[in-house]
Amino acid sequence: MTGPLSALVDAVVEEAKGRARRSYAGRLDPALLLALDELTNICPLPQIPSLVSQSGGQGIFVAAILQNFAQAERRYGLVGLRMLLAASTVRVLLGGGVDAEDMERWGKLFGEYDQTTFSVQQSSSGMSMAGHIRRQPIYDSTQLRQLVERQALVSYRSLAPVMLHQDRTFDRGTRFCGQRKESMARFPTMTEAGQAVSAPAPGAWGASIEAPGYWR
Repeated sequence: MTGPLSALVDAVVEEAKGRARRSYAGRLDPALLLALDELTNICPLPQIPSLVSQSGGQGIFVAAILQNFAQAERRYGLVGLRMLLAASTVRVLLGGGVDAEDMERWGKLFGEYDQTTFSVQQSSSGMSMAGHIRRQPIYDSTQLRQLVERQALVSYRSLAPVMLHQDRTFDRGTRFCGQRKESMARFPTMTEAGQAVSAPAPGAWGASIEAPGYWR
């Protein structure tokens, strides 16, 4: 399916660029979001790094979802990977990563802070205290490897990273739980493997759009 999906995304991008050029403001309104999960495996378009860096001004935004940096480096090369990271406004790290080089790279992306330490010295003339400042990573590779399920670190532009907890839409107690129950009541479900699922009632598709997606 890699070829047909790549061709489809490429056609959508070209159509979106054309519409942006023909619009009064030179950008799409509303904007287009390309949420490309398993990007390098399912939709390995070679122009993705340049698309991420150039298309934001046209109202075309790319959510490039990767398992690790090695996937992107293999597909786009080291220069392409650096372009992808530099052009990304928002960077999100989910738990489960174990690659040491990836964790070190993420640690550098999240930045450093000034750590102040004090030392006390005693001599014949009395006691003195001195302060020392050294740069430390906000998150080191060990901390990043220990992210648990549903935790995520989010970095926006040059701001310090923020730790988030992700709620899934089907979990009890979330604000989406009621929407999920309503959606399940309106749409048929598959009860046995291989059983055909009937089409929803006319006009029902519009209601399903209100229910948001969820983080894996």
